[in-house]
Order: sequence, then C-alpha cells, then structure tokens
Amino acid sequence: MPDALLESSISGRHRAVQDAVRRFDVDHLSDPDARQIGMACARLASEMLARIRRDDPELTRALTSLADARDAFIRAAIYTGGG
Repeated sequence: MPDALLESSISGRHRAVQDAVRRFDVDHLSDPDARQIGMACARLASEMLARIRRDDPELTRALTSLADARDAFIRAAIYTGGG
C-alpha cells in the first residue's frame, strides 16, 4: 500500500476496515502497470476513508468490493500486457 497514504487513514478505525484496507498493498507488485493500478485504487480508498468517517458494514463491503475490482484490473493489465 502507499504506506503513508493509507496507514494514516486507518489509525483508530474498526478492525474490519483496517483488514479491508490492507488489501491495497502494492509492495509485492513488480509489474509497473499493475503497481500504478494498485496505487490508483489505494488513493480512491484513502479518499473515501477521509469522507466516510463512520465505520459500518457498508464501508467494509465497499472497500472489499474496491479491492476485488483492483485485483481484476491488475489481472487484466498483466494478462493483456498493460495498455
């Protein structure tokens, strides 16, 4: 994850939110396109966490759905050779 970006977003948040946010880690992505996609999704997650301050199941579901979409975007980029 862009550590500074998301780590500050999850401080004091519910454990389920923290767990969902950890899926936005990009450190393991060696492909440049995959890394950029992962970082874009992490930025969106961070923006939503800044706007939505109440931790509830809908927020956790939204973050999980975004992480699932991120994974699909990354697979598409890798399988097709990027842009």
